Amino acid sequence: MKRSLSLLLAFVILMAIAACANGDEQSRLDEILDTVKSIRETIDSIPPSAFLPEETNADEHAVTFVAENSDFRRQTKKGSLTVGMVREGGSFDPCLSTFAAGMQLVYDPLFTLDENGEVRGVLVEEWEYRDETHVYIRIHDAAFSNGDPVTAEDCLWSLQRFTEMDGRWRHLFDFLDAENCEILSSTEFILAMKDDFGPGLRYLACYFSSVLDKGYVNSAEGAFDDYPIGSGPYVYVAGEDGSEGTFELREDYWNEEAMPESKTITIRFYGDSASMLSDYESGDLDMAFAL
Repeated sequence: MKRSLSLLLAFVILMAIAACANGDEQSRLDEILDTVKSIRETIDSIPPSAFLPEETNADEHAVTFVAENSDFRRQTKKGSLTVGMVREGGSFDPCLSTFAAGMQLVYDPLFTLDENGEVRGVLVEEWEYRDETHVYIRIHDAAFSNGDPVTAEDCLWSLQRFTEMDGRWRHLFDFLDAENCEILSSTEFILAMKDDFGPGLRYLACYFSSVLDKGYVNSAEGAFDDYPIGSGPYVYVAGEDGSEGTFELREDYWNEEAMPESKTITIRFYGDSASMLSDYESGDLDMAFAL
């Protein structure tokens, strides 16, 4: 499916960034992004009807198969959406998890990559390189789902956790000079890097670079993994013994321009592709991914 190809492309970008942890990072990443852009153009040229059965109205299924960009939470339709995935949900702790879909619904990252592989801000409203190793960053006036404001301290603390915890993504944050990062105001900070590291902001354009509510995480003492609080457009409201998770839209989501249409998203987890595709063909699922 075209949507699956788009998600696969997003996965390729993530793996490419991880692969550039050593060697000539900038040149390798530029080559990869050129290839990704070419693949993206090919995917976009495929008409929706190519993925539909004969005598099917393509317009009725366009939302399911056609992605405007690679951001999972925007590919929703009005009402409710039920999604199947061949994998377990996993943790909501960005330092430990690979649960990309759930974290993109609940959390916001500082940056993301657009369809051309270029960095654009999500929580970040403005950024500027002050020199080769220091970036000035100003964030939007955003709020977490519990009402706490998103602050510069939350942003830096969320990134610094990766350098302090023995998590699966720690090696991707070796470039971060945590000791020389500086908070300028509640919405401004300086991001410091150890060396002149060109791909640095691209490393922050992935779901695992999500911003957490420092006060809530510290007070929850680990419970935040069951009751995550983020600044994203959805809140996690229920789970069924690891078999599915339900997310409800925040009516007070701070980013009105990026407000999704779907009120409720349920993600069902399957142990194999066959049973998931059977539910998809029977109409129990709106979307199905085997990534």
